Amino acid sequence: MKELYEKLGLFYLGASVDTAELTLLKSKDLTTHAAILGMTGSGKTGLAIALIEEAMIDNIPAIIIDPKGDMGNLCLRSPYYEPADFIPWVGEEKAEEIAKQWHQGIVSSHQDTTRSKRLSDVPLTIYTPGSSMGVSVDVLSSLDAPDETIRADSDLFADYLGATTASLLALIGEESDLHSQDYTFLMTLITTFWERGENITLEALMASLINPPFDSVGFLPLESFFSSKERHDLATRFNTVFANPAFSQWRQGVPLDIDS
Repeated sequence: MKELYEKLGLFYLGASVDTAELTLLKSKDLTTHAAILGMTGSGKTGLAIALIEEAMIDNIPAIIIDPKGDMGNLCLRSPYYEPADFIPWVGEEKAEEIAKQWHQGIVSSHQDTTRSKRLSDVPLTIYTPGSSMGVSVDVLSSLDAPDETIRADSDLFADYLGATTASLLALIGEESDLHSQDYTFLMTLITTFWERGENITLEALMASLINPPFDSVGFLPLESFFSSKERHDLATRFNTVFANPAFSQWRQGVPLDIDS
């Protein structure tokens, strides 16, 4: 059986309880979107973990966004099911029992410790934006200018720009409205920096909100479109968020860089 599911491009999800027939899924069938639907307790999370582990074994990278905190269990791995690996999690009394249970589970599904070792060798990192519990993420590093490839693609640049503008407004509790003055002004401001290939620091953002490096927005003079009072009010709202000591956690850690 092993020669079947170890082929690259195949995800092994288990075997039928009744017939022992293997359940295999072609990874190329998951190149767009997929959904796992089922009742509570039906095994949705278990299936998702099985899919992710199969991808890991095939050296397919995964970014897992996990609001509930279930997927951290992917880090609980033991290549050879030694009781010592389980002591930190279940204590000495239960370590041997749990290690044996896990090993029997692998054997019963036609696998061996070779696969467990390959899975354990895959590096995993738990990122915790806004917290130091895991690896902190500097979410505002996303204000860095996108590379020239993105800036040269008008559609891609527009999407990138829109997402950044919407995210900034969300920080001050404002929903994105493509027709709002705040949205249009902020997008124009970001565009001015990025088209020159310049990153935006918080200091530069705050200063430019009040004194932007342009005199007009569209066909209207700046003061007619967005007055100095309105700009000052917007800057004050951002400053209230940025000055909050709790916000400092969102500015620490590794850059928000999906490629890395």
